[in-house]
Amino acid sequence: MNESKRTFLASLGACLAAAAVSPQDRAADAAKDEPLIKNKREKTPGFDQAILANQLAMEAHARKSPILMLAAIELLANLKESDRSSKAVKTKTQGTAGKSDKKSPTLQLGDWVDAARAYAKDDKELTAFLEKRLEKLSSRGIIYAQGVGKSEVTVRGVTFKVIKSGVLFGGQILTLSNVRFNGNQPAVLAVVSDGEGYTGLGVIDERTNTVIGKDTDGGKVNLVRWYPTEERPVTIRIPNVGSRATSYMVLANW
Repeated sequence: MNESKRTFLASLGACLAAAAVSPQDRAADAAKDEPLIKNKREKTPGFDQAILANQLAMEAHARKSPILMLAAIELLANLKESDRSSKAVKTKTQGTAGKSDKKSPTLQLGDWVDAARAYAKDDKELTAFLEKRLEKLSSRGIIYAQGVGKSEVTVRGVTFKVIKSGVLFGGQILTLSNVRFNGNQPAVLAVVSDGEGYTGLGVIDERTNTVIGKDTDGGKVNLVRWYPTEERPVTIRIPNVGSRATSYMVLANW
């Protein structure tokens, strides 16, 4: 049993024992319980930072403040996806529904970026400052300039930008060049198709002409992951080696 569990059980035992003794005994035992009360909880910096970011974002929404929203974005942008995403929890709300203009809070950077821009839209200088900061903060995979304004989808808490979509006929090869990802950040590319054709995915470093990764398993999803040490261009090749046409989307993490 780890130390945090021992501390929790000891505290719980003390509370249960206190409920069964007289007021005089409780006063005498208070000094004994004091060390347990003073014990600090285990630090969880990622979780604490996400909570603080969410509190700032809610205050920013209340005040319609782009500066507060930017502060929230900066806090959240420094967290890894694993620190700010969680498994879905089933919920049930009972009672009569009311009416309100309130929106549920979100830990999605994209939503906060949109809100910050909306709150700053009437101030040109503030908008320029905001965009300069967002360029450095809001993209985690594909660079900001190539991802901004693109449609996006969220898969298991990770946001992907749709950098290309269309129909690929049998025997055709789609090539995308000068696709850039941020350095020292995880890079993920995926091709999602309707499965009618047989697609593959290859990622090539344009400077060295070496293959970074490939997925030739076919199916409806092809995936390549890597970790670039610096921003540099890559070429993406997507062949449809089957005889039937297939619709597709090329996704890059954001």
